[in-house]
Order: sequence, then structure tokens, then C-alpha cells
Amino acid sequence: MPKRACHLPGIAGLSVLLGGIGLVVGTPATAASAETVVTLPSLPGSRHSTAALGINEAGTVVGYSTTDDLRERPVRWDTDTTITELGLPPGHTDGNATAVNDRGVVVGNSYGSGVEHAVRWAPGGPATVLPELPGSTYTTANAVNDDGVIVGVSGAGTQHAVRWDPSGGFTELGTLPGDTGSEAMAITGDGTIVGVSQDAEFHFHAVRWDRAGRVERLAGLAGDVPSEANGVNASGAIVGASHTTTNSLGHAARWDRDGTIRALRELPGDQESIARAVNRSGTAVGHGRRSGRAAAHAVRWSPDGTVAALPTPANTLKSDAAGINGPGVVVGSVSNDGLWAVKWVPRR
Repeated sequence: MPKRACHLPGIAGLSVLLGGIGLVVGTPATAASAETVVTLPSLPGSRHSTAALGINEAGTVVGYSTTDDLRERPVRWDTDTTITELGLPPGHTDGNATAVNDRGVVVGNSYGSGVEHAVRWAPGGPATVLPELPGSTYTTANAVNDDGVIVGVSGAGTQHAVRWDPSGGFTELGTLPGDTGSEAMAITGDGTIVGVSQDAEFHFHAVRWDRAGRVERLAGLAGDVPSEANGVNASGAIVGASHTTTNSLGHAARWDRDGTIRALRELPGDQESIARAVNRSGTAVGHGRRSGRAAAHAVRWSPDGTVAALPTPANTLKSDAAGINGPGVVVGSVSNDGLWAVKWVPRR
């Protein structure tokens, strides 16, 4: 069930200021992990892969579980780790859940006749397929806020960022001037949306849309370089990644509300990184890796910039953190003999 993967390869830790933009400098500050890792169960009778993709403030987790016939099923894990299959629209064969809001509304994607469709699950209700732009051949739902506003993408050869309103309204968000495509990745309670705009050379640039749908480009670590915005919190802090040159590796980054960008520290030896989500206190999560071909490892950045590797079960080959809630519970996946959904729970 692939999603757009503009996950920028990271850059090595920098000890300079590029173009007047402040980077975290000096020896990276690291800390011991303060979490316990919990493996989330598969659907009953299944021995195949799972992944956790989103979490709400109450600790409800969503993602997918693969059945023995190798079909992905959208699922929800309650705080006690009980797993529930959410169900698919009639005629659809696979699906995943990408986000859940604090009212229990879940969004995600399903496949029918080989086509990906954005879907919504009301609490206790069936999957509802969301509308698409005329001429589109696929839609993807990436996030939902507590008002039920959903954001994602609708497209054919070119993808377009879209917003679905609870009333059924459907809006194309647009691109930066001259660009050809876009995708919305996250939304706040006040309707601020972040994501990417894509130019004709297929370079992504981090952007922010305000409630009126006006789009603003977010600066890269070195000016006009590829970047992506993946998460945003209620205070307006945005996280993602940026290159320093068009062809360099990418580096996890944070933008303040005023658009100021700062590179996030990396673990010693890492050469690239990406931040996927940020919670209300400013703690961010994502992954780092030693090189572009090395296995990723899940990391957490504290509000003060300290970086820590998240713990993993024995024999883990790679890991990634996809989301974090206000209390600091992190969700993601680890890989050893398969891909497995996990949550990292802060030690009290």
C-alpha cells in the first residue's frame, strides 16, 4: 500500500551557517532513550506484517494488519492494544488507516479494482469513499483534525493537494506559482495545512496553506533546495526535511511559526534524517540512517534539540517512527523477520 515517498535523503551534521539560516551546530546532543517499546498485535490468526501509522491524544493507534492471504486490512488498536478491523468499502480488497482524531474519526485508504481511494470511518461506522477531482485516478487521505477536516491528495499523472470538509465540501489547494503538483500531509485544529509543492523537474518544496487556502513556500536549509513538510502542531511548529543543495542528502528540519528553519541534530554517525511528526510540546519523531542505503532507525528529538534513538526489540534490522501524541507516546514500525507495528511508551 505505497504512499508518496518524497522522504528526502538526509545530510551529514553541519557546523556552519548556510545562507544566514541557523543550523544546530557543534557535537550532537544525545540522550538515553526514555521509552519502553510495545509490539502491537496482528489480527487474530494472522502471522504477517503490521504497521502503526497514526495516534490520537487518548492513545488510540491506527494502521494496518496483513492477513494470511496477504491482504492489508485497516485496523485500530485501543490503549490496551486490543485490535479491531475497520472494514473496507464494498468490492475493495486492501486498505490502511493513516490518522485518527480525538473524536475517533479515522481516515486512510483502500484499494478497489487496482485503484487507491481515500476513505473515512466515523466512530463505529463503515468506510466512506471520499470524492475526487474530475479526471483523477487515485486519492489518498493523510490526516484529519478534530473538526473532521481531512487533507491528502487527488490526482492522475499529476497529484494535487486537497481538503475534504465534514459537510462534504471538497477543495483543491493549489501549488506554488509555476509548480505542477502538490500534496497535503498534515492539518492543525485551526485549519493550517502543511505539505509539499512539486515543480516541473519533480523537486518537492515544503509549503504551508492558511485557512483561506493561500499557499506559502517554506525556506530550505540553503534557499531554493528540495524540502518537505510532514507534520505541524497547534503552536505552528512544522517538521520535515530539507536538502542543502539540489543533489545533496536531506536533513531533518523544523520551521517555527514565522518560517525560520533549523536543522535538527542527528545521532553520531548518521548522514541523513527525516522528521515525520511533532506533538504539542514540540517533541518530534522520525528516523535517521548512516547513509542513503543503510537501514533506518527510529529517533526522537526533544524540544531542546536533544536527539535519542528509540529502543527496539532484539534482532531489529530497521525501524521508523510515524507519529507522536501529546503525552509522548510514539507509534511506528520495526522490521526483523517481518514488519511489525509498535508503540513507544514513556517511562514514568
